[in-house]
This record gives sequence, structure tokens and C-alpha cells, in this order.
Amino acid sequence: MLDEVKGDARQRKLLFDPYSLSPDRDAEPDLGRQLDFGPPSHDDDIDQWLAPFVMGAINTRTVRRSNALQDWAYGRRFRYRETMATGSGVVGLAKATAVVGGLGAVTGALAVPPVRSALGRFIPSAGEGPSEEAREKGFFKIEIHARTPSGERYVCRVEAQGDPGYKATAVMFGEAALCLALDRDQLPSRAGVLTPATAMDGALVERLRAAGHTYEAAKA
Repeated sequence: MLDEVKGDARQRKLLFDPYSLSPDRDAEPDLGRQLDFGPPSHDDDIDQWLAPFVMGAINTRTVRRSNALQDWAYGRRFRYRETMATGSGVVGLAKATAVVGGLGAVTGALAVPPVRSALGRFIPSAGEGPSEEAREKGFFKIEIHARTPSGERYVCRVEAQGDPGYKATAVMFGEAALCLALDRDQLPSRAGVLTPATAMDGALVERLRAAGHTYEAAKA
């Protein structure tokens, strides 16, 4: 991907466009810069320093596509980003700064073919992965903090036990396949290049809950 955009201004513009997956780009609002990668920032509501999340650039565009495919059901001025909380105070700031520096260094290194080739020796090969014990001990916890135009705040918790990349995600894939195959009468009447939210909606959420995942939302 880095090689593709290096010499192509059009591709670079598409890569950094927060609405690059929108089905109707011209209908999207102009909400100013919406960066997925930037310096550490502080969230006063949760008193935490925030650093970029490595999957944010992909996930945020998928969420915005869900909004557009549902006729902007989340709102025409909907803003969304994904970050990692690193704690409060000086320690939290130091951790956030380290994450920003580390991600910047890795991205820069991957942009240089010889360096990327050297780094490839330290990356797991196809078929390699964590042990069963590591997969079982892994977990993920996500908090989605939302504020409405009127100032009301909501918090959504998404959690699951199991390594995020090897166990929890495998459960999501399996339940999504079962949902598409067995729950068709509960799915929205849509076709095309859909997102999980627009293709399976609440039916997938219920399946994942039954599989041990947590999806909860409450007023803050």
C-alpha cells in the first residue's frame, strides 16, 4: 500500500480521505480535519491521554460507510475516531508519546523496501501464531464514548475473552457466517458491498452475546 501511494498523488488523497469508503462522497459533510494519526491528546471526560490506534484508519472508514449506507442514521455531523487510552498524568502522556513515536518509526521503516524486507524476518510466517495458552489468556476491551448534539453522554462497552487477532476474531467470523446462513429472515433488506452493521445489524450482536462477547450501552 505504501508503495502504491508513494508516487501517486490521487492515491495518497484517497488514503487520507476519512470518507474514502463512502458510497456517495459528494454527500458527505465537511467537518474539517479528521486525523487517525496525530500527536497525543487528552480527553477531559475520562481524564486519559490518548494515542492513535493502529487499526483506526480502517475501522473509522467502515463506520462512516455504515452511516452513509443507512442514510446517515448516526447524523449528518457524525464524527468518529478510535484511539488507545494510555492513562492520566505525566505517565499517561509519556506512554502516549511513545506509542506515537513507535507507530511513526514503524510506518517510516515500512516505506523503505530494504528495511521492510529486513523487518519481514521478524514477522510471523503464514501458519504461525500464538500458542493455545496465549490465545486463551488474551482479551480485548473497548469503550465507545458518545456525545449527542444536546450534550448527553453515552458509553458502550465491547469486550471478549481470547486473543483479539486469533481467537475472538475467529468467533466473530464464525458467528457472522452462521448469521448470514441461518438468520436471513432477521437481516435488513440490503445488497451490495455492506458493512457488518448494515448487513447483519442486531442479529449478529445477539449471536456474539450468546458466544460470550459483551455489548452494552448506557447513559453516562
